[in-house]
Amino acid sequence: MIKTFYGFLWVTLSSCFVGLVHAEDSILIGIAPHSSARVILESHASLRSFLEARFGKSVEVVTAPNFSEFARRSLQGQYDLLITSPHLALMAQEKAQYTPLITYTQGLETVLVSRTETIPEKRPLVVFGLDPVSFVTLTGIEALKNMGLSHNTGMHIEYTSASDSTALAVVQGKADLAIMSLPNFSKLNDTVKNQLAIAWCSEPKPSRVYLSKVGKGISATMWQEAIDAFTTSPEGLAHLESNKLKGFRHIDTEELASVRSQADAALRYLATPPNQLSR
Repeated sequence: MIKTFYGFLWVTLSSCFVGLVHAEDSILIGIAPHSSARVILESHASLRSFLEARFGKSVEVVTAPNFSEFARRSLQGQYDLLITSPHLALMAQEKAQYTPLITYTQGLETVLVSRTETIPEKRPLVVFGLDPVSFVTLTGIEALKNMGLSHNTGMHIEYTSASDSTALAVVQGKADLAIMSLPNFSKLNDTVKNQLAIAWCSEPKPSRVYLSKVGKGISATMWQEAIDAFTTSPEGLAHLESNKLKGFRHIDTEELASVRSQADAALRYLATPPNQLSR
């Protein structure tokens, strides 16, 4: 067991070293931190191997510690291929010259989770969400505002690092509502989920979006052809199966425009000086 551990550690360190040596020429796939780094790396291994074979270049899958930092890096154009939430995709397209390519066929619903099937009447509500620029969090906050709740007097927002933590906060009485995606709610263990109910659910919005940026000898046409080929390849089908996804489809600018309000809210947050965020 010890030998296996050190073998794994050596492979990991070696991979990091190779990535550093070839970083300038490597293709960087930036993936929004919707799960742990380990899960993200494992769930996109087939895409990585496909692109390495397609372009004959080293490919690195990277993420960021949180959505805010990931958004900042995306706007700086640090990634060659971007797989991200729809509102961050819109920002990357308009601010950093990325081109939208594909998304998944099933849409993404946001849910407000409570201990009952109605929004609690107490005010202010204590609401737990993820990062302030998370698409799901912004969608949930927007829904609550449309219900007449305002910040501070109507609701108090707190942030956690994982969806299961937001749900647990409701179960433990630390929160009145949790904002999360419907898929993440469905993945909760039965002990937690059986103590909760969906008080509100959004209309489906585009799921994670693939976008590319010209560079490193890869044109926009080459990227489109490569990603289209991936969607029907054995690697692409393996990606769908391992992630329990139904399929891929193309996405256009008009569809991304449907998340304009979340993109604007994220940009406002990112542009706010740190000393004013708590005001």
